[in-house]
Amino acid sequence: MSDDNQITIDDHFILAELGEDELVEQMFDDLYDGLRELIEEGTTILLSRGWSAERVLSQALVAGMRIVGIDFRDGILFVPDVLLAANAMQGGMAILRPLLAETDIKPIGKMIIGTGIDNSIDDYFAALEAKEFALAVGAKCRDAAQTAEIVPRLRKERRRAFCA
Repeated sequence: MSDDNQITIDDHFILAELGEDELVEQMFDDLYDGLRELIEEGTTILLSRGWSAERVLSQALVAGMRIVGIDFRDGILFVPDVLLAANAMQGGMAILRPLLAETDIKPIGKMIIGTGIDNSIDDYFAALEAKEFALAVGAKCRDAAQTAEIVPRLRKERRRAFCA
């Protein structure tokens, strides 16, 4: 095989050597690709550089998941891709959650999340995505298995809003 036909992969680099903007952009790519270990590493690096947990959450993780959500909406990504991205985000959240709990940030509210009537994979994903984003912006979440369980749960927990 001639050198012209060889495929070289030159994507190996050390995350800690990237500048902050480059690291955040790389984290967007890593979220998109569902690379949990790299998201955990990137989260740790940003924190070690003095970023607050809130800043890492909003500017790296939530911003990266926004890209995933847009591509899912537009039919570029599919449920398995988004689940991988959500799993990668959970890696970063596992690091941030204890730090966020130590802050004076109060939850923005409480949400009760349930799947639709038919329990399809789309309903499951929608509930999972809603929960991930709600947790990411500081809401406390409770799960209700089916929509029929939501209204009694709303009454029990004295909530006034319901979104479907």
